[in-house]
Amino acid sequence: MTTGGKSTLARLVFLSAAEPRYIIDPQASDITAVPGAVTFADPYRMPEAGTVRFVPPDPADLDAYNEVYRRIRDRVLRAVHDGRLADAHAYIWNDEAGWSKPAERPPRWGRAITIAGAKLMIGEINIHVRVRGVERSCVSQARHIGIWPPIGLEEDLKYLAGTAGLPQAELEEQLGRCEPHGFVWVTRDAGVNHYRVCEPVAA
Repeated sequence: MTTGGKSTLARLVFLSAAEPRYIIDPQASDITAVPGAVTFADPYRMPEAGTVRFVPPDPADLDAYNEVYRRIRDRVLRAVHDGRLADAHAYIWNDEAGWSKPAERPPRWGRAITIAGAKLMIGEINIHVRVRGVERSCVSQARHIGIWPPIGLEEDLKYLAGTAGLPQAELEEQLGRCEPHGFVWVTRDAGVNHYRVCEPVAA
């Protein structure tokens, strides 16, 4: 759903992560303009700053996102090679991930980061209204999943439960306990799903 607090929660989580941090925002929303972030539009000129924010001129330019993801990965590997272990990690906030990591034709390096991010010490948070619009591994590889009701179509709920490995009946029961604008937080740990019904996130 929209205006449910997804990006507000993402911002809070993102700001709690250590630099270097990267925001990818196809829509140039005000909420991603975090303090100290350096905004750029040219994927071949990513600033050397602790927190950077990529806002592409064309939100549908998958090649631009792919280049940014490649450069993030290369920076982490370069830090490892140079022995700068304090910088050998990254955290990415993909706001409206259906644009930057779409289900159809996701950027190669974006998908690689999602699948191998833990090994590379790259964490990410992916936000989108429709779960089926985001590249499948963003859901299947996630350790934490925030779900805001109403899900929408029944097929979306089935897709989410199937992709994330969650029992659909249990997920529906938890979502039914949410107050308006509340959400369910799922933590997946060693094959066990832990559910927590959360109150709305304050802006």
